[in-house]
Amino acid sequence: MYSKVSERIDLFIKLQEDERELLDKVQKITDVDYGLESDFLDINDLFGVIKDLVWSYNLLEEKYQDQKQVMEDNYVFNNKNPYVEYGLNEKDF
Repeated sequence: MYSKVSERIDLFIKLQEDERELLDKVQKITDVDYGLESDFLDINDLFGVIKDLVWSYNLLEEKYQDQKQVMEDNYVFNNKNPYVEYGLNEKDF
């Protein structure tokens, strides 16, 4: 029958110029130097790049949600009537 392959196969991708530029942008976003000196990228390294991008995205998403909460808590105007909010009657003024 079939047996499971437990080894990882080394597979390399030849990078085109636009792909190299894309990886340069990824290095700036993730602040990770991938040491791309050749025109080839190991497929395992590609998955590492993807993991770094996902981590950076999650970090930015968390910062965004925190900032959104701060804005909602402190700067977003509530539409409540101030008389109702403070238990006053408009006729008293």
